[in-house]
Amino acid sequence: MIPEQPLAETEKRSDWPLWGRVGFRFACLYWGLYCLPTAGAFSLLDLLPGSSRWFGAWFSWPLRTAAQWTGVYVFHLGSEAAAWHPTGSGDTALNYLLDLCVFVFALAGTVVWSAIDERRGGRREYRTAYAWLRLFIRFTLAATLLSYGFAKVFPGQFPHRHWAR
Repeated sequence: MIPEQPLAETEKRSDWPLWGRVGFRFACLYWGLYCLPTAGAFSLLDLLPGSSRWFGAWFSWPLRTAAQWTGVYVFHLGSEAAAWHPTGSGDTALNYLLDLCVFVFALAGTVVWSAIDERRGGRREYRTAYAWLRLFIRFTLAATLLSYGFAKVFPGQFPHRHWAR
């Protein structure tokens, strides 16, 4: 017969190390912000019934504004590079600055979240939140890849006139 161990020892073994908790907090904030709707990108929020353009614009406004501000006042972008415009791809200067802003906001949020949670002796592991985060990222990735694939397969991005040469 196995003797029962005190609850405190069992809980200690299931605790995540500090670097694991901080890493999860960063990953949760980074991927949560990264998966928000932005212009030209697909988001799971686009699949919600009744969602419209204003819904995506409302969610993307703070990050888009921060990226544009960073481009103009930090990197001194001017004219067309400093304005959001449709290009059909995500490799504009503002898109890269948007990714930088997501990284900086996630880093700052991680510092604040960790300082608050560690000081008050908060959670020692995030197993359920980790499972939900993985599910969210998987669905977002699948939906993004499907939308990208459909854009290539159906003659929307590449009309037939490009094939006849």
